Amino acid sequence: MITLSVTWRPENFACFLIHMTRRLTWLSAHGWGLLASGAIFGALAPLMLRGVEWGFRGLDQPAVFWRPLTALEVILAGAFVIMGVILTLLYELFLTALTRNYLEEMMKAKGREPWLGHRTITLTEDRVTCQGDGCRLDIAARECLGVLRLPGMLVLCFPPQALDVMLPEADLSQNERLMVEEWVTARLAERKAEGR
Repeated sequence: MITLSVTWRPENFACFLIHMTRRLTWLSAHGWGLLASGAIFGALAPLMLRGVEWGFRGLDQPAVFWRPLTALEVILAGAFVIMGVILTLLYELFLTALTRNYLEEMMKAKGREPWLGHRTITLTEDRVTCQGDGCRLDIAARECLGVLRLPGMLVLCFPPQALDVMLPEADLSQNERLMVEEWVTARLAERKAEGR
């Protein structure tokens, strides 16, 4: 039996919720929009450059839009694509930081106390229990799907109908982390033996 004493904090929930959101979609809607814009402008850049060139040469001259790409056109197209990727990454970093701050403030609000505070988590061969103020979980150990490693935290993963169990690394010793990983490995081996 493994008994762990941890504290669930607002930043733990914020980190976990952001991760769950990222599991559903790697990029936000605006992030996909920025990435698509960069790709579209990159594809259209050679045509735009040729349109400008045609305007400078004279509109009475025949326009030649379909020809092999020149080195300048390749560079211009690549620059638009790279710019789209960079803007997307910067936007997603900003959005993640903003979301994390919002979630931390939300979890600090009144009424969230049952989800925060000290927890005593017990891992046995058969059960996983989590007890604390206003919170009690009791889950079959065989339902464990693995351990998730997030910044500063381990998360015991369970099916959607159960609640994942957060284990902040700040509250765990190195020996306790190893015991948790061994416990998870044993549970996964049991699931595999059962053909689950």
